[in-house]
Amino acid sequence: MHGLILGGLKTKTIGRATGAHRIATWLRQQSWDIEVLDFVSAWSNDQLLEYFKSRIRPDTVFVSYSFVFHTWEDRFHDVFNWIRATHPSIKIIVGGQATEICPIEADYYINGYGEHAIVNVLNHIRGNSTEKLRYTLHRKGKLVRAMHDYPAYPLSNFDPTIVYEDRDFINPKETLVIETARGCKFKCSYCTYPILGVKGDVSRSAESYTDDLQSLYDRWGITNFQLADETFNDT
Repeated sequence: MHGLILGGLKTKTIGRATGAHRIATWLRQQSWDIEVLDFVSAWSNDQLLEYFKSRIRPDTVFVSYSFVFHTWEDRFHDVFNWIRATHPSIKIIVGGQATEICPIEADYYINGYGEHAIVNVLNHIRGNSTEKLRYTLHRKGKLVRAMHDYPAYPLSNFDPTIVYEDRDFINPKETLVIETARGCKFKCSYCTYPILGVKGDVSRSAESYTDDLQSLYDRWGITNFQLADETFNDT
């Protein structure tokens, strides 16, 4: 089965859609063919429509938009409306850390780390689910609270690697993001991060971390990395 994920940071420094690639890697491990389109804020609506016309296939199940830090743009409405009108069987999924305030109309909204949630949503869409999908109604779609109902943490519980493909066109001068942990041992009153007060070491293994760095260097020549961790100095 096939799916398309859009993402990218709308910032002065061009950044890849790390969350989109993480979900893509997770689904590919379960026999999905997933293509990620990065830097979507730099694409015009006409270019995005041409992309969808060339990529949507008879077995395309969903189109997803993965965002970070409220990076969506109002003009994306037109693109998703075109998909909805021309391919009504394709489901639109929005994923991120604040999907409840994202204005894009979607069939499903996944809030929080979504590895386990996206699998349950896709099983629900395809009628393969052995249990009822847990969600609340939101706008015209269904909001899945991954943090609560389908938690994907701590990171040490599963392989956190992102595997990029040739069609991702990785440039050796890029700075790629690597996750080291999910969760924070502190409980600061001003913090809105949802995984607080964790006990013990919830970081990934040193072997996994080393393998990630080495593989990104060996295949793509990457020497610059950004570490994603809420409190890198807590251990």
